[in-house]
Amino acid sequence: MWYDKFIVGTFDILGYICLCITILGATVLILATDKVKLWILAFFTSCTQFIVAIGLFGWILYLLKVPMPHYTDFSDAYYIHTIYYLFNMNGLPDLQLVPRFAGPFLEPGHLGTMCVFLLYLNRFALKKMGNIVLLVGVLFSLSLAAYGLLLGSIVIYLYQQRKFLWISLILGIFLSFGFGAMIYNGGDNALNTAIVMRLEVNDDGEIAGNNRTSMAFDSAYARFLKSNQIWTGVGSAAFGTHENGTDNITLGCASYKRYFFLRGIIGSMLIVIFLLFYCLYYRSSWSFGFFIVYLVANLIRDYPTMEMWMYLYLMAIPCLSLMQKQQIKKIE
Repeated sequence: MWYDKFIVGTFDILGYICLCITILGATVLILATDKVKLWILAFFTSCTQFIVAIGLFGWILYLLKVPMPHYTDFSDAYYIHTIYYLFNMNGLPDLQLVPRFAGPFLEPGHLGTMCVFLLYLNRFALKKMGNIVLLVGVLFSLSLAAYGLLLGSIVIYLYQQRKFLWISLILGIFLSFGFGAMIYNGGDNALNTAIVMRLEVNDDGEIAGNNRTSMAFDSAYARFLKSNQIWTGVGSAAFGTHENGTDNITLGCASYKRYFFLRGIIGSMLIVIFLLFYCLYYRSSWSFGFFIVYLVANLIRDYPTMEMWMYLYLMAIPCLSLMQKQQIKKIE
């Protein structure tokens, strides 16, 4: 986090105060007892399930064409948000060819990723209504990244449970829905448009849905790989000088490429080493599974040190280790 501040952040008093608060929160979580970690994680999970459920209620009303008060916010350099109070929508309602659910999050992919995290932490216990809410949230997000992360986390969970037949069944279900979406209504449906068609491979060998970086960024990234900046990263210089952020080379980009571009080899290695060693300290297959899910999620979206994700990781790793030990004791 200190590396982020010096290389990527801005030098101002407020920024350092926020950084100190962030580090203090992380330290408290690391030093907290297992009982406290479990309580905080349960509370966070319940709160997330509750706000996603409220968003889903409003989303269903929206899909049913029920008029609801809303306003549009154009203040961000990249996003346009239409706020329906019960949920947030990216873009303008009239231009939504395929409506995607974002709940209270910035975009559907953010919602879907967080829901997948919590589903894995709750061991996909779909007998609990809160976890069903999270699963519906992922499905309604129509996020290719979230769908892929969901499939991967389910496979990891089933592998840990030694349910190999179930892995084949789940893969078969996903493939069946994919082929079904291609056929249903001639392919003119939300699932085919938002997910299946984005898996097609273009002439250049790239997946159609690979929109994590812009052409301008890719060009700058290619030059960066051949420069001396590769060690420490481009840092805050990538954000440009205009107050509205329109000259930010990373605008609209997200992936491991952006993270590496900003922080270089040193910064990228520091976060990977921390995440790995923190996981290995607790020595649990359940925890290591979450480490894989978290790592893949950040290869897509690159938020490993953002408070909401980082705090969740700091709680999840020791809690999963403890829960696995408790399950082993019950079996014995």
